[in-house]
Amino acid sequence: MEESLTGLALAQREWETSRESAIAARRTAAEAAAAELAELRSSTATRAASLSKALTDALKGAEAAKAARDRLNLTYEARKLEVGADRGAADTGVVLARATERQTTLQAEVTKLTARLAERQQLCEAAEAKLAAEELDTSEEVQVRLRRDLDAAKSASDSLISEVEALSATLSTVEAHNATLSERLSVKESTLSSVMSDRLKQRQAVTELIADLRRKLHCSVVTTAPKSVVLLRCGHLFSQQCVSELIAGRNRKCPLCKTKFGHDDVRGVSL
Repeated sequence: MEESLTGLALAQREWETSRESAIAARRTAAEAAAAELAELRSSTATRAASLSKALTDALKGAEAAKAARDRLNLTYEARKLEVGADRGAADTGVVLARATERQTTLQAEVTKLTARLAERQQLCEAAEAKLAAEELDTSEEVQVRLRRDLDAAKSASDSLISEVEALSATLSTVEAHNATLSERLSVKESTLSSVMSDRLKQRQAVTELIADLRRKLHCSVVTTAPKSVVLLRCGHLFSQQCVSELIAGRNRKCPLCKTKFGHDDVRGVSL
């Protein structure tokens, strides 16, 4: 009888030890699953934040490229007003039209990428919220459900990561196009600025030449009147008004060389 009781006591202790070991194993598995889920959440959040920053930088780049394009467009329009629509202006107009079309396409792509990222982030946050709501439990049923949810979260995360990588590749293409566009716009802007500067110098030279010719064709005394008579004694040219005033005032001397002259020394000329 005593041996039977001793055997039962040993069997009970063994069962309790086995039960405690099973509970400890389940608790360890639950803690490991929770740690793995936390690491997954952190990794996904880091990747999402990185892509969000890249998309933000791309938007800034797109805005900078648009501003450069607008500056070039204004310069181009100003040049057309200054020098006319020559062949170079026509070629620049084609480049501007293509650049504008490409810039619009790039901005649309960046907007789509931003929307898709936000959608994926919402899906991931929903999965995390669902898993976070589950309390750690040592029961077999909760362990199975936790593992199933964790596997589903991993699958969703892998899908999100793949999507992020694809979006990153597209984003790199967008940024490369933006950089190329900005460089082309800068070159065109510099070229147009140089052309306009040269044309301005030419215009200034022509203006100075016209002013010089006007000075030579107009009387040096009555500057608003053209030269129309010559003093035969010295060969200097003056306006009819100037000579008439000199004769009327009996100051019959050339204003330039002070040579005396009379009525017979004045002849009309046509320039």
